[in-house]
Amino acid sequence: MRASKHNKLWRDSARGFTLVEVLMSVLILSIGLLGLGAVLPVVVNQQRQSSERTFSTLANSAIDGLLFTDRVGADARFRLTFAVERDANGIVPLGQSVLLRIGNQSVTLVMPTNAGAIAAAVAAVPEFAGVLVSGSDPVIDGVNNRQDYSFDLTFTGPLGGAVIPENSVTATGQGGSVSNMQNRRILAGVATAGAELWGNWGMQTTGVASDLIPGAVTESDAGLWLIPEPDQADVATIQLGVRQPASATVPVTLDRRVALPLLDRVYPTVDSGMSGPQFVWDVAVRRLSPGASRTVQVATFLRRIDPKTRIPANQSLWQVYMGRGVTPEEEKWPVSVDAAGRATFDGRRGTGALYSRPIAVPVVFNDATIDGRQPRDRFQIEATPTQFLSVQPGVTIDAAGLFAIAAQPGQQLVDNLGNIYTVVGVDDRVNNAVLNRWIRVTPPVPAGIRPTSAADERTIRQVLMTPQVPARVILTTVNP
Repeated sequence: MRASKHNKLWRDSARGFTLVEVLMSVLILSIGLLGLGAVLPVVVNQQRQSSERTFSTLANSAIDGLLFTDRVGADARFRLTFAVERDANGIVPLGQSVLLRIGNQSVTLVMPTNAGAIAAAVAAVPEFAGVLVSGSDPVIDGVNNRQDYSFDLTFTGPLGGAVIPENSVTATGQGGSVSNMQNRRILAGVATAGAELWGNWGMQTTGVASDLIPGAVTESDAGLWLIPEPDQADVATIQLGVRQPASATVPVTLDRRVALPLLDRVYPTVDSGMSGPQFVWDVAVRRLSPGASRTVQVATFLRRIDPKTRIPANQSLWQVYMGRGVTPEEEKWPVSVDAAGRATFDGRRGTGALYSRPIAVPVVFNDATIDGRQPRDRFQIEATPTQFLSVQPGVTIDAAGLFAIAAQPGQQLVDNLGNIYTVVGVDDRVNNAVLNRWIRVTPPVPAGIRPTSAADERTIRQVLMTPQVPARVILTTVNP
């Protein structure tokens, strides 16, 4: 009897889980895993956004230092040395001179002369404003019966910081007694931007031919965006500064541009020690007011590098961007578009693929009534008027393509009045919004801005954007 009772107790204590209990456990575990799975993407996304905010803030500081900080030592300097032979009586023969040419302007220096007279002769040429002359009076060489000259030409002010070609400054002896002529550049000029460059660029605006008001109808027109043109030898290098047409008020033909190569516009830089950059940036500029204003506004678009970029084994992003140690087929762009202006997201480079640059697009803003209200949060993307459209060479984007780029949720638009908007999506309050190319933005257009008018330059007529949605857009007003 006792044994039977003991066996029954043992059988009861050894009983396993029922099917219902197992199923309930699986259900509870599944709910927990599903909850964890839902939380993980949010956490990863927040970490990515936090990392991007940190990197973009650091990148913004680096960009500010490169574009808007004037640095000492940016002047270019040339040193000219020559000798003037004397006759048997120790006198410089009549008719001896040196023709000094700077760009396409020249001045004649009559011999004999001294440092003060040379400086005064150069200063008398209005186009040479900012060219300083320094040196000493000539040294008499009694052994060779000649006078030895040495003086420096230093380019400052509007010409300072220019990358002045070696052959832009020449000196030629006239009369036969000038010898030992030597001209060499001893300070090349640091190719920096800085507030002074932007201000000088803003002043070089001469009506419809101006760099800073593309598509201008009248000389007083202002506010349209200029996307700096690329160096044709390297399409990813942008040029800042002044293009000098024949009608320029300062006709000295010197290279005042500042070149910003691709590797100067990625962050972190190649010197950071990281295996590759996270962002690449580009700029556009507009004049804030008509006339001879020095004030300009600069828009900087900071974009993530293409996420699907594939690199060869044992190579780095730096190598495929610089084209070092890789085949032409393996070279990549940080951000790439096809010939229709569509983002590739894979960095492709070569036939039919180009570096992705900002574009300027005509838009229409109006406050028409919708559902009894007059919303101020919508734009119509246009392909005309064409003078407001700026697309890089080699790319052809139709109206539908422009709309597709602009309508991306999160897209950043900068209008020609200096306002930044974030795209919410297609305006579904409008019938055939896709066909008519209407998008919604936030925040709304500021109060006081009137509907788009071809006759009123203070209305919204154009927006800037990039094919890839930017991580950040920074507006900087430069008023030297």
